[in-house]
Amino acid sequence: MFQQYLQTQNPWALLVSAIVYWGIGAVWFSALFGKAWMAEHAKMGKTIERPSNKEFSGMMLGTFMYNVLIVFAVSYIVFITGAIKPPAAFKMGALLGGCMVWTSIGITYTWERRSMRHLALDAGYHFVGVLASCMILAMWR
Repeated sequence: MFQQYLQTQNPWALLVSAIVYWGIGAVWFSALFGKAWMAEHAKMGKTIERPSNKEFSGMMLGTFMYNVLIVFAVSYIVFITGAIKPPAAFKMGALLGGCMVWTSIGITYTWERRSMRHLALDAGYHFVGVLASCMILAMWR
């Protein structure tokens, strides 16, 4: 089945989906929720210093590579489930984003005693990113 998946995938859809996911994060943690995210870290006694340009570039590239891996996994799940129509893709994205991503981060944040607001900020980005990826991958065949 994996061979069939590899033969039928649209590499442009995978790439665009990863770029969109990455772009959501760039906007999410800057213009939309950057100040709130920094405030949540400050409540934990952590300060996030501005990285050097070289460090920042590496962090952005690393984030994009993780987005690529997530999108690849999401793409395979969309393929094996056949969730290729918008309603099914939306449900799949919500299921993966909510039950896999949100809960995984939630478990860690429970033990780290982070706030629900912090969880919503971090997990919300991935929820939206996975949801967008499912929609793009399902509809761009």
